[in-house]
Amino acid sequence: MVGACFKDNKTIIIENIPETYVLESGLGKSKLNSLVLVPVKIYEEVAGVIEIASLNPIEERVIHFLEMISENIASQIISMEAKSQMEEMYNNSKIQSAKLTEHEEEMHQQIEELKATREENERREAGLLKEIEDYKSRINELREKIKKNK
Repeated sequence: MVGACFKDNKTIIIENIPETYVLESGLGKSKLNSLVLVPVKIYEEVAGVIEIASLNPIEERVIHFLEMISENIASQIISMEAKSQMEEMYNNSKIQSAKLTEHEEEMHQQIEELKATREENERREAGLLKEIEDYKSRINELREKIKKNK
């Protein structure tokens, strides 16, 4: 019955309920007389079903009242679901932000390491260029000595 009420989006009223349906509590058992199922909806969006069982016939004004409050209940349920979704999205964005910050820090560290490597390579290159110039000078000196000795 609850599924039919939810699916059809309509109030279901059942009277003269079979003997097998009883209300059981700490005070004992009683035969039900009426059952009403009201879809909890707002703007035709169903969020649930209110099921009320009664030992007496349920008056039309009670059914009307249940239908009226079902809109408020649906509004609250939908608001809570939206809030929950927003909180989840917010938490996901915080996690993504933290990951991005971590990646940014890693990239900054890698850039610093690359700068240090580049500076070291430039120093080595300068040293090698000086050695090459020194060797060239030494070769030219040796050539001059060879020419003088000939």
